[in-house]
Amino acid sequence: MQVSRVYKSASRLSGALPRLNRLFMRVLFLAATAAAGCQPGGPSSLSTTPLPTRTASPTPVPGCAALQAGKLAVSPPGETVAGGSLEVSLTNLGRDTITLLGAVLEKELPTWHISAFPPPEKLGFTAYTLDDLPLFNPPDSAVFPILHRFPAGRARLIPGRQVYLRWEFDRSFYVPLDSRQYPGVEPQLFTWGSDFKAILDYRLSDGQDCSLVLSGDAPPKIEVDYSGGSAAIYTPFWLRARLEGVQPQELRSLELFVHDSGGRLVHRRKLSGAASLCLFGGDPDCQPRRPLQDNWDLNAAGKGGPIAPGDYTLAVLAVTQSGSLLQQFPFTIAAPRPAALTASALAPTRTPIASRTALYPPGTLTPSPFAPLPFLPGAGTATLFFPSTLTIPPLPSLTFTPTITQTPTITLTPTLAITPTPSKTATRELTPTPTFCQTPLEGGGCQ
Repeated sequence: MQVSRVYKSASRLSGALPRLNRLFMRVLFLAATAAAGCQPGGPSSLSTTPLPTRTASPTPVPGCAALQAGKLAVSPPGETVAGGSLEVSLTNLGRDTITLLGAVLEKELPTWHISAFPPPEKLGFTAYTLDDLPLFNPPDSAVFPILHRFPAGRARLIPGRQVYLRWEFDRSFYVPLDSRQYPGVEPQLFTWGSDFKAILDYRLSDGQDCSLVLSGDAPPKIEVDYSGGSAAIYTPFWLRARLEGVQPQELRSLELFVHDSGGRLVHRRKLSGAASLCLFGGDPDCQPRRPLQDNWDLNAAGKGGPIAPGDYTLAVLAVTQSGSLLQQFPFTIAAPRPAALTASALAPTRTPIASRTALYPPGTLTPSPFAPLPFLPGAGTATLFFPSTLTIPPLPSLTFTPTITQTPTITLTPTLAITPTPSKTATRELTPTPTFCQTPLEGGGCQ
């Protein structure tokens, strides 16, 4: 009732207004009605129905390019396959059916990526599978290249379909490592897709024959950095292993092993998801250690044996999603050098000359404290001798080798004593002495 009264009042008011005012009021009424319809929660006469979204379909690839292939990859043994297999993904991107005719599998060099052990025995090829379903089972073969034609119409790829073609072998590609040198390490895959090359023949629905070359990923390259720039290491030293040519998302782990000259494991360090690893930690800036002062470390479980000079071997094990790589790098730790040489250590060492004759043999001459010595050969001036110090310049560029002269042994032979022989003593003859006459001649005497 209240609404009706308002409407009637408005009508009476509108009738009293001139025609121009009535037109103006009509415009205001229509504007108010439109505004009321645009309020939130109310009906809107301007709302529209959204158009459906259209997804553009990919354009089919014409010709031989309709068959797209992935990379050759070595797969581990499965539940239905006792050995290993080499597989590749195949996708039909065309508008017609593709028929696989046959394949050729060849071996490329190098075919082994581990220097610590010899390659495994020859693999025996057994059968082809397509999405784990038997495709062709020819006689077993261990001779490359492996070449076969598939049964007619057996392998057909409809448009938009993706399948996996596999070459099955009689044994696994995974190789166990020596538990004494590599304790706790699981069997590793040292065969890579790049070790093989395959050629796949197929036919299009219009009768055109095509060929597709298949290949796989190559292993990364291992580089080793030495603290001294070479494998001859002095103290302190560090080592760093680096992987080149691998994507970060493909990395699994990098592990370092150090063996002594007897093949005994003395040090080990492992890091997951790393392309660079230092032997003693501190990545990326490697920490050094000193021989005869620091120790090796095993499994980060405490100190190992002392780092002694000698010959060692660094083994680098890189594990990726495509395969593993193990390489060995020999190095030598030399005797540690002194940290600093003192002046006394730099002074030449004088060795007494044993083969030369002394100028003054012991006991023959005692020089006077202030008496000049005679000139030495090759010397220009004499040197005064002082009891407290004696400096004798060495002869330049002369090397004397001590000469040992054997002195004959003199044996003393006892000599008999000489007994004096008694000699005859000459007897002296007495000569008579004349006696003069005592009687004078006159007395008749002494006639």
